[in-house]
Amino acid sequence: MTKIVKTMVNLLVNKKLNVFFILLFCVCSSSAATEISPFFGLGNDVFSFRIEQLGNSTAALEFEPNIPGLNRIGISAYGLGLAISTRADVRTLDPNKGSSRFFDVQLGFNNLKWGIDLFVQDYTGFFLKNSNSPTFYDLHPNLKWTHYGLIGRYAMDNQGFLISALTTQSEQIKKSAGSYFITGGFRYHSLDSDQSLIPVSAQNINSEMDELRKLKASSLNLGLGAGKYWVHDSHFFAGGVFDLLGTFGLYSYEKTTGNSSNSYGTLSYHIKAAVGYSGQFFRSGLSLAQDVTTLQGFNSSFIKPVATQLLLYIRVAF
Repeated sequence: MTKIVKTMVNLLVNKKLNVFFILLFCVCSSSAATEISPFFGLGNDVFSFRIEQLGNSTAALEFEPNIPGLNRIGISAYGLGLAISTRADVRTLDPNKGSSRFFDVQLGFNNLKWGIDLFVQDYTGFFLKNSNSPTFYDLHPNLKWTHYGLIGRYAMDNQGFLISALTTQSEQIKKSAGSYFITGGFRYHSLDSDQSLIPVSAQNINSEMDELRKLKASSLNLGLGAGKYWVHDSHFFAGGVFDLLGTFGLYSYEKTTGNSSNSYGTLSYHIKAAVGYSGQFFRSGLSLAQDVTTLQGFNSSFIKPVATQLLLYIRVAF
């Protein structure tokens, strides 16, 4: 399975998708809905990572790829949905932040009882976001981060709450509802760099992090979650989902002075939040999703990959 996923990623990344970014996001529902509802959205979907608790009260280091925002179009029909997103031209980006190559595919299934999310993310080329200069950034053009996994959830005592309805209104939200979840799955993270991740100004604080060049972490994740949306005047809604997971990972590290391996347990979390108007025919909303995984670095430091998605959308139902 690992070799198949890596091969697929390498083949697609080698196509140099640095102008257009393709994301497939399939949302499925087992309800009896028969409406057809196309939608259009604007937003961004960014994968970044932070290095925290380096030592001596050093501020967190945040690495981000230089990628443009996205446009998303999609359609839902008979309880099934498909959306395709494209990125803008990279020539509109700030050249001081370097260039990035990226590939990101996300597939999802959700109904009132259970859901599953499959994702493959591969990014090469990052800049250090919190640079001291507003016009100069520490560039890491060969820094590569690969992340893939499979996360599932099971709903307990569901009152009619549907995650895809919260995030994109795949179905009309007519009344307040909520649910508790058991969630868990597998993740793989790989970091590969040809230079130190730590800027000169922060080196010699945590020498092992200065020397880190590669990290691989395979983790099992298990936790609990809760979701709810509230409806006002039968149309306006606000809601969210929060998952807290225990992450147990098997790690291998490569430093300039040698290799090592270990296992650690950490805490990770997922957040989804949305507000909007849910009419019978016209719907619109703003949704935010953030997935934070905590990985163990050296000497009590942490490396936290963060996937954030912000989407402003409109949808029309027939």
